Amino acid sequence: MGSRIITLPPDLVSKIAAGEVIERPASCVKELIENSIDAGAHKITCEVKGSGVPWITVIDDGEGMTSEEVELSVKPHTTSKLKGESDLWEIKNFGFRGEALPSMCRVAEVEISSRSKTESTGYYIEVKGGKLIEKRETARDFGTTVKVSNLFYNVPVRRKFLKSVATELRYITLVIQRLSIAYPDISFTLVHDEHEILSLQSQPIAQRITAIFGKDFMDTLAPVDYKDSEIRVWGYASKPYALSTTANQLIFVNNRPCKDKIVRKAVLDAYGTPFKDKLPSFIIFIETQPNSVDVNVHPRKEEVRFSDESLIYSAVLKGTREGLSIKGPFIRAPIKREGELELDGYKFWQLHNSYIFTQTKDGVLMIDQHAAHERVMYERITREQIMVQKLLFPVIIELSGIEQKFFYEFKDCFKQLGFEMDEFGEQTIRISAIPSVLKEFTSNEFKSMLLELQEYESVKDDKFMATAKLVACKSAIKSGTPLTYEEMESLVKQLLTANNPYFCPHGRPTMIRMTNEELSRKFGK
Repeated sequence: MGSRIITLPPDLVSKIAAGEVIERPASCVKELIENSIDAGAHKITCEVKGSGVPWITVIDDGEGMTSEEVELSVKPHTTSKLKGESDLWEIKNFGFRGEALPSMCRVAEVEISSRSKTESTGYYIEVKGGKLIEKRETARDFGTTVKVSNLFYNVPVRRKFLKSVATELRYITLVIQRLSIAYPDISFTLVHDEHEILSLQSQPIAQRITAIFGKDFMDTLAPVDYKDSEIRVWGYASKPYALSTTANQLIFVNNRPCKDKIVRKAVLDAYGTPFKDKLPSFIIFIETQPNSVDVNVHPRKEEVRFSDESLIYSAVLKGTREGLSIKGPFIRAPIKREGELELDGYKFWQLHNSYIFTQTKDGVLMIDQHAAHERVMYERITREQIMVQKLLFPVIIELSGIEQKFFYEFKDCFKQLGFEMDEFGEQTIRISAIPSVLKEFTSNEFKSMLLELQEYESVKDDKFMATAKLVACKSAIKSGTPLTYEEMESLVKQLLTANNPYFCPHGRPTMIRMTNEELSRKFGK
C-alpha cells in the first residue's frame, strides 16, 4: 500500500513545533532566563526539582508584565519586540515573552505570576496543554515568576529519552553558566532540591569566569581584544603552553551564547599548529552589527550565520594571535618575548640530554630540545633561501611501486626545499644535492621520509608544508644529544624569537612553563 499525504491534527502539529524549541528541561531554563534578561532583570533565581521534569521555577526582578501581557505571553506569535518583517534583521535581544512560553504550555503545566512597575497589583495565570485554566490578581513584588511542571506529561516518547537527574542537572547548570558569563552584571542563583549549588553576584567578567571555572583555569588564559570599524573580538584564550584534554570553548555573538564553526576554526588556526590530544580553551565575544548576523537559523537559536564569514574569521584569527603573541606565518621580523616568557638572566641546565631548563622572571621554562629545534628549523626552511649541499657521491635509490607513487607526488616539494634529483632508470632515482640542514642522508633515510609522507595524504595537509615539517624533524637535534652551554643558549634564544615558539610543526608543545606560585602550591606552601 502506497503512502498518502494527510493533514496532521492541530494538536499534533503544536506538539511537534514545541519539541523543536523544548528539547529537555535545560531548554526551558534557557528560554525562561533569556526572557528574564530581556526584561531587564538584575537578579535571576532558578529553582529545580529533580531532573527538572517535576518542576522548574525561574524568578526575576525585571520589568514584569501587565494583566493583558501575562495572558498574551502564552499565546503563539505574540511579541512586543517585533513590529514588522524588517525587525527580524535587527534583533538585539534573545527573544520575547511569548516566543517559547506557548511551546512550554503545550507540553507542560505552566504557572505565571507577574507585576509590572506600572501597576499596583500582580496577575497570575495557569495553563495546561495550551489551555488557560485560571486567571486572577495576586499580591507580589515587581518582576515575573514562571513555574513549569510535569514537563512532557503529554509527550511520553520525549520524556522517555531524557537522561538521569545528574545529567539533566548538568545541562541546566551549563545553560546558567553560559548566560551568566554573557551577563556578569546580573546575579544568578541555582537551587536544586532546596540546596543552593550556584550563587553568582554581579561582578566583572574576569571574576565571573574565575567563580565558575576556578582561579587555576583563569590563570591559564590570555586576554584577547581586537577592534576595527565593523567588529570587536574580545575575551580570553588558553596560553599556548596551557592546552588541556578538557577544554572549555564558549562563543558569544552580541552576547548570545552559540556554536559557530567559523569562529572555532579561527581561534584554533591562530595557534598555527595541528592539535593532537590537547586543545585550547577559549571564551570569545564578538560584537558586530545585528543586521550582519542571522540568529534564526536554528529553532533554539544555538547557531548563527554571518553575512561575511571571511571578515569574522580574519578578525578572530588576528585578535587571538595578537593576544597570544603569535605572529602570522608570513611575518619575518624577530619577536621580542616579554612578560611570561622573559628570561631572568641567562642560566641553562640540561636534563637527561633531552630537556633544557631556564629561569624566567616568575618561574621556570622546561624546553624539549628536539621539539624546540624542530620549530626553529621549520621556520627557517619555510622563510629563508635554502642552502644546498652538493653530495660528493650521488645517492642512487631504487624505489618500490608505492614509494615511486609518493616520490612523484612530492617531487616538486623536495626540489623547493633544496633537493636536486632526477630519474635514473625505470624505478630508480639519483639525488645529487640535499638541503644543508640535513646532517645525515642515506637511501634508507629518504625511503623513510616517503613512508612518513604517506600519512599526510589522509589528513589532506598542504604538501609543501608536510614535506617541510618532515625535513625540519630530520634536521633537528635529537633527544639524548648532550649540548654545550652555548648550544643551549643559542637554541633557546632562537626559539623565543620564532613566530610560534610554543609548538613544534607537528603540534607537540615545545615548552612547559611553571610559575613560582604553581611551584609553591606543589610544595604545599
